[in-house]
Order: sequence, then C-alpha cells, then structure tokens
Amino acid sequence: MDEWNKAALSAAAVAALLWGLPLLGRRRAGLLTGLPTVTGPALLVLGLQSGPAALGDAAVGSVAACAPCALFALVQARAGRSVGVAAALGLATLATLLLLPLLWPLEDRLGAALFGAGAAFALCRRAMPRPSTAAAPRRPAWSALLTVAAAGGVTAAVAWSAPQLGAFWAGVLASPPLLAAVVATQQQRCAGCGAAQAFLSGYLDGLPGRAAFAASLALLAEMLALPLAFGIALVVGLLPMLALRLAATSALRRGTAAPAPSRAARSGR
Repeated sequence: MDEWNKAALSAAAVAALLWGLPLLGRRRAGLLTGLPTVTGPALLVLGLQSGPAALGDAAVGSVAACAPCALFALVQARAGRSVGVAAALGLATLATLLLLPLLWPLEDRLGAALFGAGAAFALCRRAMPRPSTAAAPRRPAWSALLTVAAAGGVTAAVAWSAPQLGAFWAGVLASPPLLAAVVATQQQRCAGCGAAQAFLSGYLDGLPGRAAFAASLALLAEMLALPLAFGIALVVGLLPMLALRLAATSALRRGTAAPAPSRAARSGR
C-alpha cells in the first residue's frame, strides 16, 4: 500500500466522521476531533510501514504533542474574543510552534511525556473561557473538504517523513491541531467566537483520550500483534472521555440537588 492509498483511507475515515457532525453539536464534534481521529490512522500506517519499534517511539511523540495541542486550543479560544479570525489562528499557531522545542527531551521518555500532556491539559482546561451563546452556524462545503484533505495530508506526511525525521517526530507530526484549526476557524468565521469556543472546549476534553490511546500503544506495540495493540489502545483511549463525562454529570446532579433555603431561613437573616 503506497502513501497515497494510505492517505485516502485516512481521509475517508475523517470524512465519515464529519458527515455526522451536524447531528452531534459543536462540543461533541470538538471532543471527537480531540480523540485520535487523525493520529490513529497515521500511527497505524507508520506501524505497518516501519514496524512495532518505530510505532512505539512514534506513539510517545503523539503523547508529547498533546501539550502543544492543548495550548493551541486555549490560545485560539481566548484570542478569538478580542481579535479577528486570522489573527486568532496566527497567535495559536505561533504559541504551538514556540512550544515544540520543549518536546526534544521527551524522546523515549513516555512517563515525562504523559506528565507534560496531563499538566498542559489541566492548566489549559482551567484557563479555557466559558463558551458563549452563538447563532446556528453555516457550514460551507469547502470547510469539510479542507478538513478531509488535511487528514489525508497528515497521514501521507507521516509515512514520507518517518525515515527522515525519526519515529518520535513523525509521531509528533501525526498529532497536529490541523482538524481543530480548520473547524474552529470556520466556526468563528460563520457563527462567532462563541461557536469556536464551544468546539475548542470539546477538543481540549478529547486530548486526554488521545494521550491515553498513544501511551497504551507505546507500551503494547512491541508486546502484542498490531491489531490487538490498536484495539486495546482504542478502548483505553475512551476511558478519560467517560471519566470526564461522569464527573460533569455528577457535578450537575450535585448542583441541581442542592436544597433551596427555606423562607424561614431567608427571613431570619
């Protein structure tokens, strides 16, 4: 299977995801984008092409790349409230590029990469602005086409660049915020910054699942057959999303279950 066929398969998988986005809403769409929607096919291609050892190293790179992705989401969400679409995208891209040199020491260090990704997620989630109410978006056809093309391009780039960059940086390249950049920019342009913030908030919450998926793959790549390793990694990657969902549901129930102060208590103040 050559690089173009691999890219086409990845693009088709992402196209299937985008087909259902109008039914999901912005936050759920962002959540799915934060998951290994592009990273998974790209790593699968690299594993088939270069073997389990290279796949394990690349998976560590994908874990490390979750920190720049989280920073991208935060900067674009906050900058979008005060600057234009192009400026917000530019600032987010610049912040991501400035963070990339800090990933060099994380090569072959899965624990450190996980810690960095977790710390970045926690800090960025705390600083993420609350999404504001936005109008229903218009969905131009070029946005979906560009997103699908980006997914195919990433897979092809990973397959071509692995021998030149090394597996770790190929894994970093397999986990860029391209999907988030395209969809969030389209949402901000068509429906305002509130729509982009809702999407980016969901994207940020999907990143722990991507990190868990890649970390599991890094551990299992040389221990199990490739299909089994990928299957287990996919299941593990869903666990952080479920945990966040349960935590949000629990917090909502506690808020709604809090008893209102009685009239006597209010009058006694």
